[in-house]
Amino acid sequence: TLVVGGGVLVTLYGGLVALVVPLRFKLYAGKKTEIIASAYRYRGEQIDSHLSPDFTSKNCHGDLGDDNHQMRFNLGKCYLGPQHNKTLYLLGNSHANHYRETAFLLHKNHNIGVFSITTGWCNFPLDPRQLRFKNCADPPSKIKLQMEVGTYLLENAKKGDVVIISNRYPTFSGEIQNNANVWLEDNESIQHINALYDELSSKGAALVLMLPSPELDISPELCKEQWFRPNPGEGCSEKRSAVIAKQKIARNLVDRLLKPNILVYDPIIPLCSERCSAIDEKGYFLYMDNNHITDYANTKIIYPSLARFLEDRSLL
Repeated sequence: TLVVGGGVLVTLYGGLVALVVPLRFKLYAGKKTEIIASAYRYRGEQIDSHLSPDFTSKNCHGDLGDDNHQMRFNLGKCYLGPQHNKTLYLLGNSHANHYRETAFLLHKNHNIGVFSITTGWCNFPLDPRQLRFKNCADPPSKIKLQMEVGTYLLENAKKGDVVIISNRYPTFSGEIQNNANVWLEDNESIQHINALYDELSSKGAALVLMLPSPELDISPELCKEQWFRPNPGEGCSEKRSAVIAKQKIARNLVDRLLKPNILVYDPIIPLCSERCSAIDEKGYFLYMDNNHITDYANTKIIYPSLARFLEDRSLL
C-alpha cells in the first residue's frame, strides 16, 4: 500500500493496482466493460447466444468445484444440430472448451452439427496415468464424464465426421509440464492419439490435432493501458519463436511419431504474427487469463482460420 497525493494505491487480486480516494471511497481499476467483460467471456454471452443458449461452459464443461449436475453427460444441450449429416466433435480439457465459440460459429455458418463436452484437467483421449492425479481424478465424475464422451464418440462417429482434440500443454513460467498433465510429452502420450485415429479412420472419420496454444506470463488485465499504468509491463507479449521454443518437446514428438494422416492445426499461426500478445492492435483482449483465449479471439482469429483449414481439406 502506498499513499499518493489525495489517495492511497492498493493492490487488488492479480496484481491490479487501484486508487482509493478517501473522501468518496471510490475504487478505480479502469473501465469495467473493457477490463472485465472483454476478458472474461465464454460461449453463451455473445450476440448470437439466442441461437444456442445452452451450448455453454456451464452446461458442457466439467471442472474443479463444479456441482454434480454440471458434470453429467448432457447430449441435449451440448450437441448442436444432430439432424445434420456431418458432425464436428470438439473434445479435450479446458483448452478445447476455450474454442467453444469457434465450434458454435462452425455450426452456425457451415451447416454442420457440433458436439462438445469437455472436462477440466482431464485430457482427451484420457491417458490412464492421469487417473493418479487429483486435478483429474477429483471429483471422480470428471473421469467418468470423459469416459462417457469417449464411448459416445466411438459409438456414433461416422464417415465424413471431423474430430478435433485440444488439451493444455503448460508453458507458463509458474507451472511445470509434468506427469500430472501427460499431454504431448512422451511417446506414450502420442500412442493414445494414434490409437484414437485408428478407431476413427475405420469409421471414415477424420482426426484433427490442435497443437498447444500460446500462454502468457502475466494476467491479461495488467496489459491494458490505464492512467495509473501507462506502460504495461513485461510479459504482455512474447516473440513467436520463443513461444514455439517452449513447446519444442511437444512439436518434435508430433513431427516424429504422429501418424501422417492425422491432421495438425497450429493456433500459433493465426494468433501470433511476430509476437504473441494478450491484447490486439485495437486494444481488445485475446486472453481471459494467462492461458485461455476469449470469445473475441475465437470470433476474429481462430474461427476464420480453422474454417479455412477445414475447407481446404474438404472437411466442411
